[in-house]
Amino acid sequence: MPSQIFNVALRFPSTAIFRGQARRTSSNATLARWTLRWAQCRPRYSSSWPSSPARTPPIKVGSTVRDRYEVLHCLARQKHSTIWLVKDADAQFGQYLAMKVQSPHKPLPPCGCSGAQHLITMADYEKDDHSGAGALPILLDAFALPSPEGPDGRAVECLVMPLFGESIRTLYHPGARALPWDVLKQVCISLCFAVDFLHVKGVVHTDIHPDNILIQPKARNETAVVEAFLAGLDPTKDHVGPVPFPKVERRELSVALTDLENAHLVANDSKHDFLIQPHHLRAPEVILGAPWGPKADIWNLGCLIFEWATSRLLFEHDTETGDPQAILRGMVHTLGNFPPALIAQGRHAHKWFNSDGSLMSPPKHVGLGLETLIFYGLMGADDYRPPLPSSFNDHELALFMDFLHLMVRLDPEERWSGIELVGHPWLHDTLGEIIEVMREEEAERNARS
Repeated sequence: MPSQIFNVALRFPSTAIFRGQARRTSSNATLARWTLRWAQCRPRYSSSWPSSPARTPPIKVGSTVRDRYEVLHCLARQKHSTIWLVKDADAQFGQYLAMKVQSPHKPLPPCGCSGAQHLITMADYEKDDHSGAGALPILLDAFALPSPEGPDGRAVECLVMPLFGESIRTLYHPGARALPWDVLKQVCISLCFAVDFLHVKGVVHTDIHPDNILIQPKARNETAVVEAFLAGLDPTKDHVGPVPFPKVERRELSVALTDLENAHLVANDSKHDFLIQPHHLRAPEVILGAPWGPKADIWNLGCLIFEWATSRLLFEHDTETGDPQAILRGMVHTLGNFPPALIAQGRHAHKWFNSDGSLMSPPKHVGLGLETLIFYGLMGADDYRPPLPSSFNDHELALFMDFLHLMVRLDPEERWSGIELVGHPWLHDTLGEIIEVMREEEAERNARS
């Protein structure tokens, strides 16, 4: 792909590697105008809160909700919600959709944040000015059903969203938790756009992990695949699981960052100092009890990208007790002492750190830096991860090291935003391929019309 696509047409920030630091220039206003328009290929969506019936019938396979949504199959059961495959009688947004039914017993978070799931709506497609909208669960419809069992009269909340496919885990290399190199780069672009869009909307996801990252089906065969899947189910058994859409070519692959159930609002950031995120993906400011915000998502995603590249965890953790000391020691090993300013903000920091950012109980052995961990993780035995492409070279390695280093930084303010990461040179070649696919799809649509 010609370099002018990045330097002129898209005007992404230029970067250069110099002694482990990336020099950059960027214009977020220009970036917002030139981001990829993935939403062009998707339908327009809406949300509403109509009145509810007097009594709520049990939601199960075979039932119909609001005389519109026929429940066909259970896609997933979560701690405080159940996700159903439904058939929309109106077919306004497609025939088959996903409906999330949330328990009224779900506890409210300490900050009182609620409603983040309702912020990604039809208007985000109509504006069509940010590519991240196409990589999130857009709210198509929303309504409340009264529940006599709900505490304090709380209702059952139902959210209707597009139907997605299986987890990103289905793309893993056999016997590993790593992604093929070209797939990794494609996924990174989708997720960086998604988190940036959330952050622009004032939302922090707080729970980015593989089970919340789902493959987007191709619209051209979605209905036929769903109907074949339903026809093959045994009606005498309680089936739970996603629709296994056929795998698409890598250049057509797109994923969605789903499940905003645990998302929080940036507007309440003064109250955000409690624990979020999976243990081994938890940002340092979160562990210390310091205020956290959107950059906690960037750290979370950076740890996942390391795992997808190397099939190893970046920071080991105590899975039984949840004691963060092992993770904190790994962070100091890998990234150095904590910034004193961060220590001063953390209400739990005194348990493990001196005021200068050093550990009270220093490790007995010198740790390996992030670049060294990446090098050994990528150059180790292929049994642990997919083979690297034949085009992989020292320059590609250096770019990836720099990319990851811009995400996994102890100081949250030093982490790059999602839109800045999309413009990093490590992703330029894959970004060019995505643009080419979009042009081809647009040409096909124009030819049909």
